[in-house]
Amino acid sequence: MVNTKLIKTMYVITLVIVFSLVVVAVLANSSKFTGKKNILRYETVVFENNHQLKETICRNYKIDSRFDFLAEVKRINDISEDDDGFLGKPLIIPIIASN
Repeated sequence: MVNTKLIKTMYVITLVIVFSLVVVAVLANSSKFTGKKNILRYETVVFENNHQLKETICRNYKIDSRFDFLAEVKRINDISEDDDGFLGKPLIIPIIASN
């Protein structure tokens, strides 16, 4: 005779494991874990000095201030920095959604 209680218990355990794996997969793909940022739009800005550049990017555009901000802007915009740096030149800055 087949033990139905054991089969039901195994079925419930299997469902719990599958549900847990789905939750872990969804969480692992979220922006908090992958580091992806939700860019709303791009805006062209001209900065007159380095302090204004750093303050604007770190505060208004939600770029992590732990990174070197010039390197972060260069990476995001894929632009090359010459002798004058970024000052007085139009930069395309991403407006990033808050997480």
